[in-house]
Amino acid sequence: MINLIRRIIFSFSWLLMLFSLPALCANDKVFFWSVENNKAKVYLFGSIHLANQAIYPLRPEITQAFASADTLVVEANPEAIKQSELIRLVKQYGHYPNQEALQDHINPKTYQALADYAQNLGVPILTLKKMRPGFVMLNLTTAQLMKLGYMPDKGLDLHFIRQATNKKKIVELESLAEQLAIFSDLPEPDLFIKVTLESLTNANTQFVQMIDAWKRGDDKVLFNFMYNDQINKYPQFKPVMDKLLLKRNIKMAKSIEDMLNKQGVFFVVVGAAHYIGEEGIIELLKQTGYSPKRL
Repeated sequence: MINLIRRIIFSFSWLLMLFSLPALCANDKVFFWSVENNKAKVYLFGSIHLANQAIYPLRPEITQAFASADTLVVEANPEAIKQSELIRLVKQYGHYPNQEALQDHINPKTYQALADYAQNLGVPILTLKKMRPGFVMLNLTTAQLMKLGYMPDKGLDLHFIRQATNKKKIVELESLAEQLAIFSDLPEPDLFIKVTLESLTNANTQFVQMIDAWKRGDDKVLFNFMYNDQINKYPQFKPVMDKLLLKRNIKMAKSIEDMLNKQGVFFVVVGAAHYIGEEGIIELLKQTGYSPKRL
């Protein structure tokens, strides 16, 4: 369990991009920008956190940009943390204290739906009962992905981290503790489980359209899948999405601005969801006077 969490705990787009994608063609637009000034150049790449070998090879422009960079910037680096520290943090943020349990925080109908889904995946509900909702759904999503043959080890974040190790400086936009804290205290826990179960149940139907939008670089369609469709159906889910995406976008955009005040070439890899929409990283950078260029 811990080894699995080490690979995926930093990946917040798992809720929205659940499956792998077909091999990229040379004319695929994907989510790739650059922004620069007279000091620095920053490449911005929208990642798929969980994938399989079919995603590779990447477009030459992407690999060349990465090769030219002095620094790799990622959401978080799961390779850098010691297992003992990871165990401590997961227990601190992911588990209820004392006698508290998941059943105390969600309604019986939701709990039963969760138990049924877990059983179908071969995950005993007893192994989840002490976990907070965010960590429960992270585990179930991962179990579903593994069952279908999709692994976080094939995700783009880890691909670039491993390419950069001992060769480039690796910078984290968020600490592991920060990310765990977000999942530890999500608003609307009952609704969060319900919406995630719906996403998992309907993933096979939505998959082709969502990945096609990612490949074509269709911001509007992808943002509707990732954000608007959820909010339109469940308006009370907006605080959850704001915490998972929009509030983090502001911090990430500020970090990118800081990079542009330094010397060097930076290659930024974060989930594609963070770049798009009126409150995405690209629009936030434009609001501060920068002009990101789509590549």
